[in-house]
Amino acid sequence: MNQSIRWGLIFAVSAVALHAGPAERQLETVRTMMLRPVWETIRENYYDPNFGGVDIGALEKGAERQLAGAKSLAEALSIIAQSVENFGDSHTSFMSPPRPFEVEYGWALDIAGRNVVVGAVEPGSDAEKKGVRPGEQVLRVNGMPATRDTLNLIRYSLNALNPQPGIRAQLQWHDGSQREVEFAAKVTARPQRLEFYNGRDRQLVELESEKHARKRRSVWQELGPGVLWWKLAGFSEIQHLEKGLRQAAGYEHVILDLRGNPGGLSSVMLEAIGAFFPKKTTIGTIRLRHKTEPLEASSRHSLRGKLYVLIDGGSASASEVLARTIQLTERGLILGDRSAGKVNRGLAHNLDVGPDDNLILFGVSVTNAAILMTDGQPLEKIGVTPEVWLVPSPLDLAEGNDPVLAAAAKLAGITLSKQDAGAISRRHRPPIFD
Repeated sequence: MNQSIRWGLIFAVSAVALHAGPAERQLETVRTMMLRPVWETIRENYYDPNFGGVDIGALEKGAERQLAGAKSLAEALSIIAQSVENFGDSHTSFMSPPRPFEVEYGWALDIAGRNVVVGAVEPGSDAEKKGVRPGEQVLRVNGMPATRDTLNLIRYSLNALNPQPGIRAQLQWHDGSQREVEFAAKVTARPQRLEFYNGRDRQLVELESEKHARKRRSVWQELGPGVLWWKLAGFSEIQHLEKGLRQAAGYEHVILDLRGNPGGLSSVMLEAIGAFFPKKTTIGTIRLRHKTEPLEASSRHSLRGKLYVLIDGGSASASEVLARTIQLTERGLILGDRSAGKVNRGLAHNLDVGPDDNLILFGVSVTNAAILMTDGQPLEKIGVTPEVWLVPSPLDLAEGNDPVLAAAAKLAGITLSKQDAGAISRRHRPPIFD
């Protein structure tokens, strides 16, 4: 099973975290017992025993001093999370205990160049009622500056560490005008305790996982004779990848859309990459804690069509490795925006602290491998730079146009306006709302 999905199920079916027992008791448990197992797990499992030259002991001790004065659960959890964040590795992060409620803010945030923009607004949400519009640049969120580099931290804070009842956002329209808007989040209470053997609770968990998985599956559309657009949203399910590979077989031109693809399983990524080459292909090397191994891809599928790969700031991990492999081998052309630069491989570790009647579940994702491509260079913190660099303008974002897909279609010999391209990508690319 996909490790990230397994992690979600463990939390959902056994969660007592942060809603069993008095808040003071929970705060004391978090302050005194949670930090050490987090850093012990990192020490034991991080791929580089020298930790890239970072003094992780100093990070831990600094957090320990701050925790002594923490006055709330949110503050204590933020201190632990920030100490891990200061380590500076994209796949090493603190996994906060679940909350007794779910918060939905009603907007989908995207990256365009260096900026954060509103990609979509959920119908019926308070964000829609307050006039938040797709295409608006987000300058600040609840006082936090919003940029390409800070978006993950904003999401992490608002969705995991310290969910808020609402958003105060500073926005800028494509004409340069700015405004501040406040809108409420949708807050849904979760059961105080989900029991694994309770059929209804287990069904709720499975339905939620299925709902999320549907947004990470392949969709495709023929744009014209011999030209297929394939939206590959993730690498978590091999059966959906193989369905796309079978669909793309025989096409002269394949536009592989990896925009917003966060990555997934290495095995699925290697199957995808292998399909674009006639024989086993070396992608690079993978550095583990005690050894270095070649990273190779092969597949029983075979795609021979000319390839156009679309990426953006939301393309991360496995999608970046695929795009860079295609680029280095000159197997196809890369179009769009620079990718995320979050490529190292991580593994989630489930942890718990506290007495049985107040057990707190949490965890830490630890980078257990680093990847170097065949040119000897990493992608971590660098990303993939496309040959055809195209970032939609604020006006295109506001009007729902897709000049990147339109440009790829033109290279494949198909005339497709950016307006029609936008209609296609919007129809087949459901937003994942923050």
